[in-house]
Amino acid sequence: MSDAAGNASPASAVFTITVDGTGPLAPVIDPVAGDDLVIFTEAQAGFAVTGSAEAGSRLTLTWGDTVRTAQADGAGRFRLDYGSGELPADGTQPLSITATDSFGNVGAAGCAR
Repeated sequence: MSDAAGNASPASAVFTITVDGTGPLAPVIDPVAGDDLVIFTEAQAGFAVTGSAEAGSRLTLTWGDTVRTAQADGAGRFRLDYGSGELPADGTQPLSITATDSFGNVGAAGCAR
């Protein structure tokens, strides 16, 4: 660049810029309680919803009217623990999940269970 008098400034340092416009792959939820059926004793004891996603991604899991968040670890595994009082109402409740990568890109929803 130069000013009005024609004096040129020295070149700036070279910068590397990363552009990521691609969302993470859809996360995968493991079968809940091993068989996708939460029985009374499992509900009373509490249990975990686990699965896999892009390593380091932020996960948003919606189960019925309950929304929880988790972070996938370096291997891409996640775990959300539910206590006995944190489960959705009895009956069939949809379970879905999305992942957001470190750039803020939201991927496709994981398979609804």
